[in-house]
Amino acid sequence: MTQRWAFIRHGQVRLTRLSETLPGMAETLPMLPAGDTAGGWQTCPAACGEDWRLAADGQWLSPPASPRMVNGADFLGLFTSAEVAALWASGPEFMTAALRVAAQNEANLDSPEFSALLSLAVSRGALSGARRSQIAAGQPAR
Repeated sequence: MTQRWAFIRHGQVRLTRLSETLPGMAETLPMLPAGDTAGGWQTCPAACGEDWRLAADGQWLSPPASPRMVNGADFLGLFTSAEVAALWASGPEFMTAALRVAAQNEANLDSPEFSALLSLAVSRGALSGARRSQIAAGQPAR
């Protein structure tokens, strides 16, 4: 019976194979990055892929959802003119973040840094808590 096997290193799935038997290391070595041979094969769920993890309790963890990325123009559209002015006036962190978004032409709405920045804006009075939630959800001002 064919099974799905995962090569696990430090809890991370490094590669997967379908096989009736445990894949051998001779077959494995050419598929791994150089120096990445410490690990072992285990049977895994059919959906398991190279971005999955195996928890210490033996539970297979699928990868987290993809981050919500927006381009620079859409990011700016999340804020009103008054909010932008209040953010600029409340501290240099917002200038740094704006320059980063402009340079990369994208922003990750799910990043911990963005969440912390929005919390800072609320604590400094530049945004309300309700607007923080709307912006974090990717909803522009109405």
